[in-house]
Amino acid sequence: MIQFDWSQVVGPTPTPTPTASTPAPSPVWSGQYFDNPDLHGDPVFAQEYVGEELNLNWGEGSPDPSVPADNFSARWTQIRWFSAGNYRFHLTVDDGARVWVGDHLLIDAWEGGPYGDVTGDIYLDQGMHAVKVEFVEVTVEARIHVWTEPLGR
Repeated sequence: MIQFDWSQVVGPTPTPTPTASTPAPSPVWSGQYFDNPDLHGDPVFAQEYVGEELNLNWGEGSPDPSVPADNFSARWTQIRWFSAGNYRFHLTVDDGARVWVGDHLLIDAWEGGPYGDVTGDIYLDQGMHAVKVEFVEVTVEARIHVWTEPLGR
């Protein structure tokens, strides 16, 4: 005697494959401060700054007692997500600064002098990109503001 039976077995619902989503921009800038105007040697102070924009104003002071009020420099780095497209980076600075995107020097206002505004445009592929800002304070006011705006494709 042969008996044959069959039934459809429904297994557990498969776990869906995650889809890539756009990571949120990193709101953290890692800052290093130097007691000279040339970013030389080891930093004398380090501090993180939270914000998509880098917006710092010490007036006639400095970020920390270990940093002189004049003739100091700083470097901030951030890894950020960008959608593919054109971007304009804005720099407002007293005294001088440089803005790097990846290995590309986008804005060079190192010999800037008094408070001024400079922009630089760049096309970025979708993904994570390193942004580096270098700053020099010579005398009197010490302030910097860096921000980005999308320009479209």
